[in-house]
Amino acid sequence: MHYFPYKCSGVVFRNHGAEMARQTYLWRRNAVYYARMDVPRDLVGILGKTTLKKSLKTSDEATAKRSLWPVIQGWQREFDELRAQRAFSEEDEGCPA
Repeated sequence: MHYFPYKCSGVVFRNHGAEMARQTYLWRRNAVYYARMDVPRDLVGILGKTTLKKSLKTSDEATAKRSLWPVIQGWQREFDELRAQRAFSEEDEGCPA
């Protein structure tokens, strides 16, 4: 038996008792779609939170999907910049003044 429940929070595929989840960043809450992303563990201490959420300000799924990836890419750039700043400051600590 194959079971394919649909939820905006993720799609779960079941095949002969094995489960695999596909990560998605699109969530729907009270008829409004949101972008949602877990903060990487190494950046939780810097950002002070474990999850980023942003309203996509639409109840239309197609519009939400178009708006989603620019938000996700912005967050990923922010993660890269924070890591680069951290690496730069760690290098500075090792240099004599």
